[in-house]
Amino acid sequence: MVQQIIFRSLWDDEHMVEYQVEARNEINSTTIKFYGNDDEFNSFGADLKAFPQSIDAEVNFGSSGDFLELRVFCYERTGHTAIQIKTDNLESVPYNSKAEFCLLTFPASVNNLGLLLQHWNPRLVKEVAWTAE
Repeated sequence: MVQQIIFRSLWDDEHMVEYQVEARNEINSTTIKFYGNDDEFNSFGADLKAFPQSIDAEVNFGSSGDFLELRVFCYERTGHTAIQIKTDNLESVPYNSKAEFCLLTFPASVNNLGLLLQHWNPRLVKEVAWTAE
């Protein structure tokens, strides 16, 4: 079962970056594009690197415009972790696209995602791929 998130930088200028984020599990997949700063995922990465501080810990990311929401949390007292993914292109019918699903993983795997994102420079490295363990 492949559970994966791929972060891509499609285009950039001196003021912003066009991102594409693709996520999938064994049943669902979604892809969303949005614009953000070149350090858009850095603080989220730092928070993931330190996850979890407690069993009730939660780390959230929301893109500008709410096209993408990521919520990381423990769903069992044993530390099993989920990443809830929500995407919405905010278009009306027939162009609308929404998705919501979870990837199941472990804290150490989430920490690895944090390492990838904390210092990611999308102007130099165009893609960061993470596979849940």
